[in-house]
Amino acid sequence: MQGSPFLAFDVGGSFVKAGLVDATAGRVAGEVLRRATPADAAPEAVLDLLAAMARELPSSGPVGLAFPTVAKQGVAWTAANVDKRWIGTNARSLLEARIARPVAFLNDADAAGVAEMTLGAGRARGGTVMVITLGTGIGTAIFVDGRLLPNTELGHLEVRGEEAEHRASAKVRMDRGLGWQQWADAVNEVLAAYH
Repeated sequence: MQGSPFLAFDVGGSFVKAGLVDATAGRVAGEVLRRATPADAAPEAVLDLLAAMARELPSSGPVGLAFPTVAKQGVAWTAANVDKRWIGTNARSLLEARIARPVAFLNDADAAGVAEMTLGAGRARGGTVMVITLGTGIGTAIFVDGRLLPNTELGHLEVRGEEAEHRASAKVRMDRGLGWQQWADAVNEVLAAYH
């Protein structure tokens, strides 16, 4: 049905979130479920969690699955902050089999970037736009004249001998007990490297 909310998942290294999204209005329609990512973040454990969350948020129609990976044709090609057994796994078809619905599988930062370019601060912006996500890792989505350059994964670039996300993600801020200014300095150093 046109305009019906669709089920969206955001799998991260720390938490899995799920909600029904009204794509027309650009907002979550109802509650957002937030569960800890299974300890090893192995495919079977994450898929079990996604299927359970889908039962808690009944809906019909397609499902969106945002994941911390280079995502191509439903397959995970990297495994940032999740178990390495995801590499080469067709996450799309595995989730489709579990919930009997079509699934769109894409990089998590790309999903956030598409939303920002469609409904947020990037709307109607030309030129080059970069969306940066700061969570367990650092995600990036780059758009050139409104077109996504998928799977950029700049959080894995080296900055002074260390991956960017190992020096400036939100998880690093928490783990190292950084104050806001210290964290801002670390993030700014990463941003300078992207410039």
